[in-house]
Amino acid sequence: MSTPMTSAPHVVIHLATAAVTAPHGPDEQHGAGRAAAAGALRRAGSTQVEVGRRSDGAPVFPAGFVGSIAHTRRLAVAAVCRAGEARGIGVDLETDTVRERLHRILLRDEERETLWTPADAPTLRGLFVAKEAAFKAFSACEERVARTFWRVRLERPVSGADGLLARAGDERAWVRVRADADSAWAVAVLLERDRASRADSGRPG
Repeated sequence: MSTPMTSAPHVVIHLATAAVTAPHGPDEQHGAGRAAAAGALRRAGSTQVEVGRRSDGAPVFPAGFVGSIAHTRRLAVAAVCRAGEARGIGVDLETDTVRERLHRILLRDEERETLWTPADAPTLRGLFVAKEAAFKAFSACEERVARTFWRVRLERPVSGADGLLARAGDERAWVRVRADADSAWAVAVLLERDRASRADSGRPG
């Protein structure tokens, strides 16, 4: 499927999934991730659908496209958009329960106060995948501080738009999250510098 990021109306994200085959190990998960990425690239209009791999394991998408891959033991998902629409993109998927005590590590005080209600496990899992997706999107940044997971902080956008705003250093990313009792997934888009300034002021992207 292809879905517009309503908080960043000029960005269209192309999503695809692939099942992880038995015995659901690392090789099968890797293969499913590449299959999902190929599907998302096709939907984005790419004629090249093979995804490379950096020395650190991060995926390398064909020229002209940015993307991200995530997987559980049973399902892989990929998100792709054209490089001219976003500087970076991140996707994350989680089916395991995030233990409530981890909120002390995952969330800052202001995030707990504004985004999470104690004992709300689905929302905590949603905030976790939101940070993971934003962290992946920020990996495209030159600013080192933005490429550190613990520097990522989430907040409601000033404009009241759907989704969350992720910050790390001087970088900004829009994040869309969907969470229910069984799973949570999130897609993050690294904003261009001018859009980041508009996000701070509450003006639309």
